[in-house]
Amino acid sequence: MSGNTVQRCSDGQILGQLDDYAVQVLATLAGDGDIELQLRCLIGGEARRTQSKKAVGSLEVILYGPRSRAGHVGDFVGKCRYYLQDPSGCTRNVIYFNPQRLASLDGYLPMTFDLEQHQPYAMDNLHAANDILANFETTDALGQAETPRALRTELQV
Repeated sequence: MSGNTVQRCSDGQILGQLDDYAVQVLATLAGDGDIELQLRCLIGGEARRTQSKKAVGSLEVILYGPRSRAGHVGDFVGKCRYYLQDPSGCTRNVIYFNPQRLASLDGYLPMTFDLEQHQPYAMDNLHAANDILANFETTDALGQAETPRALRTELQV
């Protein structure tokens, strides 16, 4: 990546451009000595086309760093209005921890290569009843539940 331009490492071919805000966020993350970025640009058949016939791709960024920095990185990314998702295509098999995701209560942290088995939901699997929330309806009075121990944020009433 040079300036706002995204280039393929192998031959320098220009793949696209990022907006100034995205460049600023990535530069801040890349400038942190504890964080390393792995970038993957999805274009062509993986991209969608806009009404102006321009191909729109996506840039996936995997962040590697010490767990002690996870909270700070999660807060920064959230303030920038970006959200961390489970990565795909990791080049390193390391312990996976996402500070924006509920962790297991037993403390189990998977390895990144184990995440590859997770497949995103396919549209074919999303056939639901007309009123999916009907199964959750009740006339019983429900008391206020305690905040789960694994939840790292304050719930609003």
